[in-house]
Amino acid sequence: MRHHLRLLLLVSAAWVLLGTGCSPAAKQTRRLQQADQYLADGDFDKAEVEYLNALKADPANGYAIGRLGILYFQQGRMSRAPAYLLKGRELRPEDCPVRVQLSVLYLAMKRFADARTEVA
Repeated sequence: MRHHLRLLLLVSAAWVLLGTGCSPAAKQTRRLQQADQYLADGDFDKAEVEYLNALKADPANGYAIGRLGILYFQQGRMSRAPAYLLKGRELRPEDCPVRVQLSVLYLAMKRFADARTEVA
């Protein structure tokens, strides 16, 4: 009887340890890596879904917000791109791809001083 109880406890402990899955941070990292791969492959719909899922888990994720801005710019969705690029830059000022994309947007708008500031 004790043997069965120990075995049951051991199996239960293993199930709890293995069944909990990855940490939320690890899931978020994998989600963002997958989204980046979709974006690089030009699969914008899948990339957008993954970035939006990342934002559901962390609404202040500056990386996901900035990448959505880049994605929207590349798709020509100019009604959405500026807000995401600006918010992405605000949350992550060191994010060079976002700042470069924002400078291109400023150049298209003939806001040359703003474009120069972003590049600098």
